[in-house]
Amino acid sequence: MRYAKIIDGVVVNVELWNDPPTRDGVTFVELVADSPVGIDYTWDGETFTAPEPPAPAPEPVPFSITKGQLYRGLARDYQFSEDHVNAVVAGILSQMPDGPEKTDAQLNWKHAVEIYRINPLVDIVGQVLGLTPEQIDELYRTAVARDAQPPQA
Repeated sequence: MRYAKIIDGVVVNVELWNDPPTRDGVTFVELVADSPVGIDYTWDGETFTAPEPPAPAPEPVPFSITKGQLYRGLARDYQFSEDHVNAVVAGILSQMPDGPEKTDAQLNWKHAVEIYRINPLVDIVGQVLGLTPEQIDELYRTAVARDAQPPQA
């Protein structure tokens, strides 16, 4: 016979027993043949309740978006103008010591068509703008989703 093994009101296993053992803190409840009860169901002493389904996984974060998508997303979702974002970037770059890293960062920002999510400057700019990494990820997802939709007439 199938039994739900319950600890603290939660099914921790479904086991086959002729005669389930008696253990402190463990309850065994016999299940009917077609019972859907399984791990993580709850038991209130009379009724089993199915667990909440897991939340769907978020869409993956795009590897990159265009600079235009970035500016549009920051303007639409956070009301940051292109000039404001560029001033923030200039301020960050001015704090970097002179050298190849600073030159690369300046040239990459100035001439980039795509802005890669893994670019450390993206998180630094986001932080200065008051955005969390999660908000930046969502900005990237939303930018791609917006461009995937046909224009409204």
